[in-house]
Amino acid sequence: MRVLVNPLASKTGGGTTYLENFLQYIQEKDTGIEFTILLSSVYHRNFIDQDYTRFKKWIVRMPRPAILRIAWEQFVLPILLLRSKYDVIFNLSDFTPIIMRKKDVVLVRNTNIYFDDFSGIQAHSFQRLKTYAQKILANLSILKAKWRIFPSLSMYELVNNSIHGKINRNYSIIHYGVSRDLFNESIIKEDNYRERCERYILYVSNFAEHKNHKRLIEAFRMVKKRKEKIKLILIGDIPKAKMIKKRLINRLEKRWSVAGRMDSEEGIEFLGHIDKSRLPEFYSRAEIFVFPSIRESFG
Repeated sequence: MRVLVNPLASKTGGGTTYLENFLQYIQEKDTGIEFTILLSSVYHRNFIDQDYTRFKKWIVRMPRPAILRIAWEQFVLPILLLRSKYDVIFNLSDFTPIIMRKKDVVLVRNTNIYFDDFSGIQAHSFQRLKTYAQKILANLSILKAKWRIFPSLSMYELVNNSIHGKINRNYSIIHYGVSRDLFNESIIKEDNYRERCERYILYVSNFAEHKNHKRLIEAFRMVKKRKEKIKLILIGDIPKAKMIKKRLINRLEKRWSVAGRMDSEEGIEFLGHIDKSRLPEFYSRAEIFVFPSIRESFG
């Protein structure tokens, strides 16, 4: 069997993490399936530079603007696939080319497009329009697909309610795995390692509104009022959106430039993006990990 894996909509965050883990799995396992990975020359440079041996790479050039990128995937990609001999197209992020006739599988993982509670930068009219368009395209993709994969029962119910209960067969619920590489047991086993480092609460994610990091900061300030000797470490990317008004971007950046100086005043330290190889140490030494997000595809 020949399978084309389409991760073109996976550019950042959980999408690229899923892609990385998926590629590692098929690199290590002899599945008997001939995989080809469709990669963007713009967004997937890290994967392009890796030396994989168990699958082929098909590198394409796509436009950067979101609308043009979606149009390319919907209309140009099907033309490129007309004479291909792939048996299945596995789409890793919600969308599949609607006019494509090949058998396709869709992994459904974007919860945000199914909620109307816009806030922050998402409240901008263009962002609303973009989200509604993504929801329509995702629903059409899900209805067209020969098979659908959901990472949790709650994600399945959310999407199925959105399309009036039309998904009653041809789907699977496959939960995300846990990466043991993120927890360095050698650090945990060291004698008295906690006494040799500061106690801290750890948050690792991006800073989109639905991640609920502001509530975490409020809760931490309540902890500090009790004179607890502990820090809050925030790790992750600040969201950027080129198409929203500049004043909103400036407000966002100003907020986090202030947060970056909080460590001396309130015990809050904002580290921004760090290399993934450093995460095991942060996880292993943390007193507790907190993930206050109000909605995620894994439940």
